[in-house]
Amino acid sequence: METLVAPPTSRTGEATILEVLLRHAASTPDRVAFRFLAGGDVESDSVTFGQLADQTRALALSLHASEEMGACVLLLLDSGLAFIKAMFACMYAGLVPVAVDLPRPNRPTDRLEAIVRHSGCRALITSKADLPRVEKLIVAVPALAALECHLVDTATAGPIAGTALPRPAAGHAAFIQYTSGSTSTPRGVVVTHGNLMSNQVQIKSAFEHDEHTKFCGWLPMFHDMGLIGNVLHPLYLGIECTLMPPAAFVQRPLRWLDAISRYGATTAGGPNFAYDHCVSRIAEAEIDRLDLSGWRAAFSGAEAVRASTLREFARKFARAGFDPTAFLPCYGLAEATLLAAGHSRFGRAEPVVLRVDRAQLEQGRLRCADPAAGAAAGVELVSNGPPAPDQTIFIVDPATVQPCAAGEIGEIWLAGPNVSARYAHDAERTQSVLHARLPGCEQRFVATGDLGTLWSGELLVVGRRKNLIIVRGRKIHAEDLEHLVGRSHELFQRNRCAAFAVQADAAGEESVVIVQEAVRRPRSEAEVRQALAGALDLIAEHFDLVPLDMVLVLPGTIPVTTSGKIRHAPLRRAYLAGEIMPAPVREGSAG
Repeated sequence: METLVAPPTSRTGEATILEVLLRHAASTPDRVAFRFLAGGDVESDSVTFGQLADQTRALALSLHASEEMGACVLLLLDSGLAFIKAMFACMYAGLVPVAVDLPRPNRPTDRLEAIVRHSGCRALITSKADLPRVEKLIVAVPALAALECHLVDTATAGPIAGTALPRPAAGHAAFIQYTSGSTSTPRGVVVTHGNLMSNQVQIKSAFEHDEHTKFCGWLPMFHDMGLIGNVLHPLYLGIECTLMPPAAFVQRPLRWLDAISRYGATTAGGPNFAYDHCVSRIAEAEIDRLDLSGWRAAFSGAEAVRASTLREFARKFARAGFDPTAFLPCYGLAEATLLAAGHSRFGRAEPVVLRVDRAQLEQGRLRCADPAAGAAAGVELVSNGPPAPDQTIFIVDPATVQPCAAGEIGEIWLAGPNVSARYAHDAERTQSVLHARLPGCEQRFVATGDLGTLWSGELLVVGRRKNLIIVRGRKIHAEDLEHLVGRSHELFQRNRCAAFAVQADAAGEESVVIVQEAVRRPRSEAEVRQALAGALDLIAEHFDLVPLDMVLVLPGTIPVTTSGKIRHAPLRRAYLAGEIMPAPVREGSAG
């Protein structure tokens, strides 16, 4: 039976993250909590623990005077210090913050509108800087007009005495985290203060953090990895954190590594694509200015962790002092607050990479590949590490709802104090997903929808249930196919390939369609034919598969979630409706 239960770890005395902030403000009021690099290069603002407590209390008093305790409040703010202040002010006032992506001009607003209506928010918080964009959004999302608007900037600075504010308890909602919705409609995960504090303890233990830890991040704060990993956890530890806007990293990834180097960060990370982005966009001549020798926890999560990416990053930045034992592949999800599996190996070992037999994997079994077999016969899987402390992991057969045998692929089920007990306003999903139970077992699990197995006490994630493609009885994980294609030609954009199943004939036989984004407009039809032919040859070699269709499209065609994950379902619908157009070549370049 595939199950792992991690031992418990020590806890602090505080029941909420707000109490932790107040302790740090009392004991180390002048210590820098957060510094912000607005352009990614130069420090534009900073706040100490004492200032943060005073300023959030001032805003909390304003909110408390006009909003009912327990009400949901929408945070419509770009990532920055104003966002952090608004988050804590809501907690201080006994309100429940709902963080969302503030859409750029002329970008879709359907997700925002759905969250506004679903969450039942009564008010919103923004800043003077973001207010013009919010006012324009009201035209596209009329539901925003009904919300009372509060500005972070207008609260009176400094400590204010004489007004009692409610103190939330461990069982109260800390915030609602809307999932990114890569395979379904976004869900509002209710994260309690107890869930949050439990996960802080788990992260500290798994990452081996202490009072000397320093953070540096760029992840969006409305996303769980950015909010909990890069904002709330550094605050929990009482240490400094250097932050920059996501766009600053995307435009020039050197800014992130340069900030790690300048400020001596020991913990920094992101999804797999962030490391790919650094490899492809940072010039060799720029590496000599970096000192990455102090980087102890280079975490990678939120999407499949690729062994090839880890190797390429470690090779490129070795001369900057990067130690590959700093890599910390991890696994988590909003329903588990954030972290569920992963552990530091710094100074001891590099991440575990298992080369498994491709044919066995397609049959739902994990078996090591024959070392004598060719490259196409094996698949590299990176271990996501052991369960976090207090975390129980079962591998379950979705068809029988029984635990899988050792080495069998099944759905990952989790239980622990960090696991949310409900979705906001969604009793049906709460029961089916967050209250999953094994036969004869009263313990409550979250059925994650992810597929994986346990190997020597560590979790291996192989894909999503809903992204599984079954062709002639073989189970092909879309993520493996997409990874192979995305790296097969310089014209292809890495991490922007989507594979999905369609009905190939009247008999109902399924086949595969692949949509791949180009990094630029193709120079000629010949370049497109060469790129597609090379990819199809690799697919045939590695998967013994001939796709029904493969389409090269312009950048931005493939829909993604707010965290960058591919949205397969709407892309498949657009393809079947004939809405996916091949990328045109440059004028006068056909042939």
